[in-house]
Amino acid sequence: MTINFIFITGSGRCGTSLTRNLIDSHSQIEVIPDEVTNILGNVLNANGYSLNFSMSGPVKDVIEHHLLGAYIGHQNEDEIRQRFEKLVKENLSITLSLKEFLEKFVEQVLLSKKLFILIDVTNPGIKGLLEAFPHSKVIHLIRHPLNILNSEYRFRYFD
Repeated sequence: MTINFIFITGSGRCGTSLTRNLIDSHSQIEVIPDEVTNILGNVLNANGYSLNFSMSGPVKDVIEHHLLGAYIGHQNEDEIRQRFEKLVKENLSITLSLKEFLEKFVEQVLLSKKLFILIDVTNPGIKGLLEAFPHSKVIHLIRHPLNILNSEYRFRYFD
């Protein structure tokens, strides 16, 4: 089965969560339930910036934190965690790309049969996503630059 990935990107507070929630009602799209903030960047960083990785060490920790973190409090959290651990054990000696791993994650952990998977990465790194996930779709949301500046200033100097 070919899985088509759709990514929502953008800076904070630009509407990525709202867009993800609106799309979640579509019957043919599986939506990862939370922001999977910069999973590509963090996996690359943990793996020495290679698109191919093994499921040991820091890469496993990054994926577990980002993907499984999205399912904390989910009604099937324990089952999802058990299936994830099984997937990791089965792929310890195999080199995978992040795309291959996410396809396996969707099929074997989420047990999804849907053709479209939507992930809210809340990160504007579109070029890297398109290199790692060729032919994927990206919904990029923007926010007025002055609002971003004001928000970042207030965030940094809040106290």
